Amino acid sequence: MGNRTKKSVLNAEVGLLFYFISLFVAFFSRKVFLDNLGANFIGLTGTLSSILNLLNLSELGIGLSVSFFLFKPIADDDKKCINEILSLLGFLYKRIGFFILGSGCIVSLFFPWIFRNDSLSLSLIYFTFYSFLGSNLIGYFINYRQTLLSADQKMYMVNIYSQSFNFLKSILQIVLAIYYKNLYIWVAIEFVASLIQCGVLNWKIDKEYPWLNTNKSQGPELLKKYPDIIRVIDQENRGHGGAWNHGTELAVGKYLFYLDSDDWFETSELSKLITYLGHCDTDMVMLDGQNYHAATDTYTEKAKHYELTPEKIYDADKFDWLA
Repeated sequence: MGNRTKKSVLNAEVGLLFYFISLFVAFFSRKVFLDNLGANFIGLTGTLSSILNLLNLSELGIGLSVSFFLFKPIADDDKKCINEILSLLGFLYKRIGFFILGSGCIVSLFFPWIFRNDSLSLSLIYFTFYSFLGSNLIGYFINYRQTLLSADQKMYMVNIYSQSFNFLKSILQIVLAIYYKNLYIWVAIEFVASLIQCGVLNWKIDKEYPWLNTNKSQGPELLKKYPDIIRVIDQENRGHGGAWNHGTELAVGKYLFYLDSDDWFETSELSKLITYLGHCDTDMVMLDGQNYHAATDTYTEKAKHYELTPEKIYDADKFDWLA
C-alpha cells in the first residue's frame, strides 16, 4: 500500500471515529442545551451560523484550488514553492477575511429589525454574533496554513485536534449549562475554544513543517507568478451543458468530478473513490445514487442510468447521455 493510500485510509478511519463520537455527544448535548439554555437561544445560534455560512460563500473555493496546486510541490519536495503558494493563500484569505468582517458588521446593523420580536436581548445577540464571527475569521487570518495538511493527506491531524477540542468543549458547555444556565458563558467558551484550538493546530504545523515560512506581503507578486490559482470565467448563458463543457476544457488534473447544485456527495466517500481509482484499470467508473425528497426528508430507491454488468466491455455509443 502506497504512502498516500495509507494516509487516505487513516484519514477515513479517524474521520469515521470522530463522526460517531460527535454523533454521540450531539445526541445528549442538544437535549441539555434545549432544557437549560432555551429553544430561543438554540434557534438564535442556528440563525447566526446560517448568516456566517452565507458570508463564507465569498471564499469561492480558493482553498481547494490552492490545495490542488500544492500536490506537485509536495510530491517534488519543493519547499520554496510550497511557501510561496501558502503565502499567496494567506494574502487572499486576509482579503476575504476583511470582506467577511465588513459584511458581517453591515449585516449586524439590521439586527434590531431582524430580531425585533425576539425575547433575547440585543446585547446577547450581538455578543453571540461577534463571537461566532471572530471564531470564523480565525480560519482566514491564522489557520489558512492547515491547507497544507489537507494537500499532504494529513487531515487526520486536523481531525484529531479539532474534534478532540470540540468534544472537550461540548462536555464543558454541558456541565456549565446545567449548573449555571448562563448564555454568555456558553458563547464565551465557543470563542475561547477556537483560539486554543488555533494555537495548538498551528503549533503542530510548525512541528510537522519546521521549514514553513509564509509571507503574506508577497501576495501581489505571487498572484502574478501563479495566475491559474484564480481564474475568472465569463461567458454568455449557454445553459447547464455549456457550463460543463467549458469547465471540462479548462480543467486540469487526473480526475474530473461533476456535482450539480441540487446534488451532494459525502466528502468521506470521495477520498474512498479516489483511492479505488488508483487501484483499478478502467475507462469509466459509474456510481449509484439515491433520490432525496426534502419535503418529506425521505430517500427513494437508488438512481441508476443503466443496469451494467461489472467487468463487461460496452460500446461508447450506449451512453448517449454523455454526448
